[in-house]
Amino acid sequence: MKQLKALFKKEWNTNRFTLLLPVYATLFIYLAVGIAVIVAWSQGVKPTMVMRDVETGTGAKTMGLFIMVFGTTLMTSFISIISAIAIGDNVLNGDARHKCEILHSSQPVPFPLLSGSKFAFMSLGPILVLGAVSLVNSLVISTFFSAVFGAQFGMGLVAWLQTWLQMGLQILLIGSFCWLFGSIFKQRSFLMMGLMIIVMEILILTLNSIFGWHIGSLSGFLLTKVLTIDLGFNDLAITLDYKDQMWDFVTNGWWRIFSWSNLLKLGYSLAFGVAGALIYRERELK
Repeated sequence: MKQLKALFKKEWNTNRFTLLLPVYATLFIYLAVGIAVIVAWSQGVKPTMVMRDVETGTGAKTMGLFIMVFGTTLMTSFISIISAIAIGDNVLNGDARHKCEILHSSQPVPFPLLSGSKFAFMSLGPILVLGAVSLVNSLVISTFFSAVFGAQFGMGLVAWLQTWLQMGLQILLIGSFCWLFGSIFKQRSFLMMGLMIIVMEILILTLNSIFGWHIGSLSGFLLTKVLTIDLGFNDLAITLDYKDQMWDFVTNGWWRIFSWSNLLKLGYSLAFGVAGALIYRERELK
């Protein structure tokens, strides 16, 4: 346990700023919104005036709360994805760039513990930070909508939980995918990942043209089968037109989360993580 704590402390000291990027972005947004509210109040504009033309009843304002929490959590998730990608490269290749890879790798720590701590920090760290930041956002937004517009407070928490679970899995998947390439390339792993995908696409097109084969597109497979995510935008559009369908939209959201496609994504993430760790163990130290 002491070894694991020391490993996490080392990663925290090295990647603290990158891990907390969603926190800094959120604080900046709160500051900007606070300034905007002060300016609006000074000009006599009240929050209720923004919603004066919105239809009451049929859950319209509660749906507005759901969409607001959904949108803010989604935007924060994109920052967390960037954070996971950057951390994944740094935990694998930071020691090599700083010429201390042999020193850290020679410590009396079992490799599964060493690689597991790096992978957990890269994947679970951004997910937990996203959860904490987006939860605070949802509480603030839900309190405001409930007090000012009479929306159902709990719907904001449902929106937060559904979006966080969906995007948390996406962070794990994208982070582990970049982790795999970070273990292969010590320098510019993200760029090299893109170049390798392009080379594979050209190779597939060439083979299909010469031999008449029908090998599917690698990038198409990654975008449609692996990295794609169903956030229910089609259902959301219907719900905006027919606000009494709000509960159906929420129920469908749980079905999207606990689906076979998400279970498959979890399997992909674990496979990428294990493959990256094995490659990392075998590569030459400097």
